[in-house]
Amino acid sequence: MDETWSVIVFDTETTGIDVQNDRIVEISIQSGTSDDGPCWTQRINPGIPIPPEATATHGISDADVASCPPFAAVASLVRKRLSEAQVVIGYNSRRFDIPLVAAELERAGEKAVDFLGKQIIDVLCLWQNCEPRTLSNAHLRFAGKPLDGAHGAEHDTRGTGRVLSGMIRDFKLENTWEALAKKSATNSIGLSNHFQWQDGVAVFGFGKFRGQPLHLIAFQEPDYIDYILKKDFPRHVLDICGEVVRRRCVAAFDLDHFNAWLVETYGPPPRDD
Repeated sequence: MDETWSVIVFDTETTGIDVQNDRIVEISIQSGTSDDGPCWTQRINPGIPIPPEATATHGISDADVASCPPFAAVASLVRKRLSEAQVVIGYNSRRFDIPLVAAELERAGEKAVDFLGKQIIDVLCLWQNCEPRTLSNAHLRFAGKPLDGAHGAEHDTRGTGRVLSGMIRDFKLENTWEALAKKSATNSIGLSNHFQWQDGVAVFGFGKFRGQPLHLIAFQEPDYIDYILKKDFPRHVLDICGEVVRRRCVAAFDLDHFNAWLVETYGPPPRDD
């Protein structure tokens, strides 16, 4: 084993957030955690278009990778670096980068990397464990004192108000309700992450069709939608599935009208401006 690469930090830029179906457009692997450590970086032609919202995030366009090699051309080196490393460090790597790279290696015909035998350090998880996101922790950080007393509803309500005031101060947030609501918005449709906005359409945020458009699954896998309708999901999830089934039964499914119904019922997706 090359001792230089026994501890690595790595990251990927991708076409999206679906770890099974999206592709890598850039990968970087660094030896150790020092800024002056050797670092290998390679742009990748993903073989599929890079969506505009992905380009807006990482700045890599189709033109930027047009002449770059496919992942298969560098797969053996990526596998070598990951396999030889005893310590693998990343940010949100457990839930994203590691499974995404594993899927790319499988597509390239490479043998799977045994991540279970390594020390995995996910910096995002480390941060969350060092600074838990409970109301008590938030109150100590942003209100400057412990949240004392029994956690009754009124007690926590007043504490939450103090936390918000501290966040506005510390993060220098624009102090209007509209700006704060926008800053805290998510892509969720309704009050859970079961369905989310992606590229202007509703996609699954859970289950085996995570990241897949709801209206397509309604046609391709109608039994799955029927399964959801028979289970104890939140009311809005059942209403959305019921609506897409109702619209599926008409002569021609109108996606624009379905999206308009979602916006009217649950509100529009958050804007980036």
